[in-house]
Amino acid sequence: IMSVVESESQLLRAAGSQADRVAPARPRRRWLPSIGLRPALAGGLAVALLAIGVEGGLLASNDPSTRTIAAWAQGTASAKLAVTGDKASLELADLPTLSAGRVYQVWIDRGDGKLHPTHTLFNVRSEDGKARVAIDESIKGVEKVLVTAEPTGGALTPSGPPVVTASLA
Repeated sequence: IMSVVESESQLLRAAGSQADRVAPARPRRRWLPSIGLRPALAGGLAVALLAIGVEGGLLASNDPSTRTIAAWAQGTASAKLAVTGDKASLELADLPTLSAGRVYQVWIDRGDGKLHPTHTLFNVRSEDGKARVAIDESIKGVEKVLVTAEPTGGALTPSGPPVVTASLA
């Protein structure tokens, strides 16, 4: 063991007085000046991302290609049809609640003299007669969208006059 110690001692003497000193650590470059800014920066980034998401949502919901059409509704009810491309949805209020065994059905008029049934059947909330209904079928080429009261399960031809009519033409 002593021979190893003596050989290392000779090496250190030969290297000079600076040989056994530890080199000072180089300071790491940080892109943030202090650790105190990291939470603030993270919070700022979170707020910025949230603002971008909200703005994107607002732009999507206010799609300029969406048009809203006021619709005729029976009695004191109100209705409007929102059209985006070949898709549409109805927003209804104060529509009467139907009796058991009855449902509202959406129809489309393509201008060919016939009312075509859709798969869109719905009921309204009893307290305010409100409903928001997406129409399943494409409304490309449709002149009118109508709603009638039908037996549960729908019908192939309307059994009564429309309670809502929206003209697209």
